[in-house]
Amino acid sequence: MKLERKKTSLYLLALHLALVFETITCQRPDVIASGQTLSGNHTLSSKDGTFELGFFTPGKSRNYYIGIWYKNFVDKTVVWVANRNHPVTNPYDSELKLFPDGNLALLNESKIRIWSSNSTARKDNATLAILLNNGNLLIRDDQDISDIIWQSFDYPTDTWLPGGKIGYNKRKKEKIYLTSWRNAEDPAPSVFSLEVETNETSLVLVYNKTKQYFTTGSWTGRYFVSVPEIQSNPYVLNFGYISDVNESKFTYDLIPKTLTRFMIDVTGQFRQFAWRENYPEHRWGGNWLRPEQCEDMNRSWLRVGHWEIIRMGALGYHLCIVVM
Repeated sequence: MKLERKKTSLYLLALHLALVFETITCQRPDVIASGQTLSGNHTLSSKDGTFELGFFTPGKSRNYYIGIWYKNFVDKTVVWVANRNHPVTNPYDSELKLFPDGNLALLNESKIRIWSSNSTARKDNATLAILLNNGNLLIRDDQDISDIIWQSFDYPTDTWLPGGKIGYNKRKKEKIYLTSWRNAEDPAPSVFSLEVETNETSLVLVYNKTKQYFTTGSWTGRYFVSVPEIQSNPYVLNFGYISDVNESKFTYDLIPKTLTRFMIDVTGQFRQFAWRENYPEHRWGGNWLRPEQCEDMNRSWLRVGHWEIIRMGALGYHLCIVVM
């Protein structure tokens, strides 16, 4: 009789602890637990409050997307979009759900999967999705923080955040690259991209996947030949190239008390924006861009979207904006 009571007490204690753990996990503002959903105006917020994830609508568009943005800026600055090609029209009837098998998926109003992480955990009901302080959305084991199943930094959209990467995934044989939005109201991939050149020693801007219209020049181990100033950038720390059995990548870190981001805009320019703690408002300042207007490229004539490479007499070839 006493043995049965002891077993019952232990069972109830275990059940209580499991419910407490589940409740704590559910209440965390930065986490979607296994089986949970996010919809409507509900959001995730990174632990330090820098980033937020949820449904958003760009500009005057009536379409909604799942995205990540800087939380406290005057203008919502979106840095990552999940369903770039498949918007929804009603976020309250749509939901972002972490399934028991570890797959994070967006279901539209008809409960059809229109985007997913295509990730699978080793066991069911043992994962969580968490928005980190650096803007990276992770799906990982709920007990082992080193067991990362999927991360948004492997699939950037138009923005390269500190801690993020541009490069090549050797195991999946996939490029890790940026693509611009089509316009300010449509985050679907456009014709401009930023990627690592085949020789993996330089970053290049490419039009329509085929025409290269800018290069940083080769990486020397400390800087790019054509843009050496990036190494002394006041908002960037530890800019470098890393290669191992899993991937090869360019990455960088953040200077304390600042925020910065690189991105490729809708015109095909590679830009850097920055913010300092002592700025009066949460607004971005432009810090760097390439290519600049009429930048000497020493290339043959080529018209690429908003850009035109034209011959300038003995000066060689220059890149200039074309008014379309």
